[in-house]
Amino acid sequence: MLKFQKDFQAGKPGVTTSLMPFLQKWLCNHIMQTDKKYGPFLNEKGIH
Repeated sequence: MLKFQKDFQAGKPGVTTSLMPFLQKWLCNHIMQTDKKYGPFLNEKGIH
């Protein structure tokens, strides 16, 4: 991730094939755990 950040800041575009699985796993984990915790609160506010 640090290499991606350094490359991005240097103007090198794109996501490498080695970084893609990491990002995919992180995003799914974030949605299924962190974001999911907001569900009950939002439902109480009438957002379904």
